[in-house]
Amino acid sequence: MGDIILTEPDRASAMRNAIFAQCAGTLAQLLFKNGFMMAYLYEQGLASNWILVLLTIPDLLLFMFTMPSAYISDRIGRKKIGLAGLSVTIIGFATIAASSAVPATAVMPVFVIGALCFGAGNAAFTSSWFALLSPIIPENLRGRFFGRLRTSWQAVAIAFSFIVTAALSACPGLATFRMLLFFIAFMAAVRMFFYARIPQVEGATVDESGFSGALGAVMRVPGYMPFCAYVFLITLFTGACPWLFGLLQKDTLGFTGDRLVLMGNLLAIGTLTGFTFAGRLVDRLGTKPVFLVNHFAYATILFMFPLRAYFPVSADVTIGGLSFLFGICIAGTSIAVSTEMLGLIPARNKALSTAFISTLLAAGASLSGILSSRILALGVLAPEWTFAGHTAGVYDTMLVGCGIMILLLVVTLGLIPSVIRPAQWVPNGSQT
Repeated sequence: MGDIILTEPDRASAMRNAIFAQCAGTLAQLLFKNGFMMAYLYEQGLASNWILVLLTIPDLLLFMFTMPSAYISDRIGRKKIGLAGLSVTIIGFATIAASSAVPATAVMPVFVIGALCFGAGNAAFTSSWFALLSPIIPENLRGRFFGRLRTSWQAVAIAFSFIVTAALSACPGLATFRMLLFFIAFMAAVRMFFYARIPQVEGATVDESGFSGALGAVMRVPGYMPFCAYVFLITLFTGACPWLFGLLQKDTLGFTGDRLVLMGNLLAIGTLTGFTFAGRLVDRLGTKPVFLVNHFAYATILFMFPLRAYFPVSADVTIGGLSFLFGICIAGTSIAVSTEMLGLIPARNKALSTAFISTLLAAGASLSGILSSRILALGVLAPEWTFAGHTAGVYDTMLVGCGIMILLLVVTLGLIPSVIRPAQWVPNGSQT
């Protein structure tokens, strides 16, 4: 299939369908990040260290399947792979919902099967998402479009999360979790409808060099691999932090399921807030200053968790406020990463070049969760320690450790080529 020419009405329609598709489909990914899935697994009686492992499964599958899917999508069609992936995500989420109705001994195996399906399908969809949109969105409109896209799906996600909080508060129990999970599976089907209406502007390409040759060509792009290394490292020490927030809230502070989701909502609201101004900062200052500020902001927030007893407000307000600020940092990092990425990728093998960075993001987050799980399982950290008369726990230790590593990673900012200069073009955010 050759390239097609879009009229302005067609282009506008394609951008609307992309936004609608993400608004319908982002809820599934959100549940793994906002405390809902953690509360669901706690409700089924699973141990904290196992919960951390289970929550990393989608990121692990992204790591394993995004690049092969991207290579195939560049050659047989991006939408074909995307639609196939979305079909599998529906099956996966329906299976996760069904795990609430099986005997206790079967809960973990059924959940794992569902999470594997969801992760593999999401990897296939994610592998070609940026490449599909790249020729549709004019360069001078990227920032405005992606800003509107991220603000839209994040607003929908926050509204739904508050509905989830109210539902769990009014009717706690597995039946409510099951109903909500099946609703998410239905919304994933709605996402397919809108995704199918996005045109594939660029046709499939033929590359005789094979997968290794195509990947080698991508890796030789100037500045590409150093930037990939930086993206992996920063994700490695921030990826598990939202999950550690949730475990601290549940195990140390005794938060209930609805309060866990509420704290996740505040994290999401912080992310939405960050999207409203982080793009303009990247546009004015470039990516490196934003990354630099975020390093110190991340570390400061993480260092505040063990000091929560010093704040003259309740634990709910303190943890919620810190989660909100952490969400702003996530937004800033996300927009800066996406901006730099779209400035670096080559014209050929677009899906593969963006998928490689997505793979490293997923690998960093997954490895972050797995390492945190193993630390908890091995019991190498003191369960309690005191600082100035106040008690902190193992999760506080791990958060402080992440903060220290993020500070040390300031030296890795030299890996960022900064191909996007201040005020060159309006930066964008991403939802994958």
